[in-house]
Parts: sequence; structure tokens; C-alpha cells
Amino acid sequence: MIAPALVVDGKPLATAARFPVIDPATGASFIDAPLASLADVDAAVAAARRAFPGWAATSIMSAVSTAFPVF
Repeated sequence: MIAPALVVDGKPLATAARFPVIDPATGASFIDAPLASLADVDAAVAAARRAFPGWAATSIMSAVSTAFPVF
């Protein structure tokens, strides 16, 4: 089974808590997702605040090509 990670500021976070994601069609768990702690959320918000000025100054085409490199 895949074990996705939380990524904040480009770095994966070590989170011990996980929860099953259930397929509503089958009722079966198909992946365990990381469960963010309050500290994880605080770190993500702080990273977003630091990144915002640069993203706000980025052209839409540059932002799209960064977020979705296939386009």
C-alpha cells in the first residue's frame, strides 16, 4: 500500500498518525493518509505566508507552468 507524506516547504514531514481512506464503492481501505498535527498545520501556514509574496509577484503563466509542468 502507498504511504503518502505531508510535504511542507518542500520537505516531507514525519507524521506518525495516519488514517484509512475508504473507497465508497467497495467499503475497502485503499490507502493510509497522513494525519496532520496542529504543529504540522502551523508549519504549513507559516510556509505559505513566507511563499505568498513571491507567488503574488509571479505571472499566471509562470505559476501554471510551475504548478502543472505538463502544460
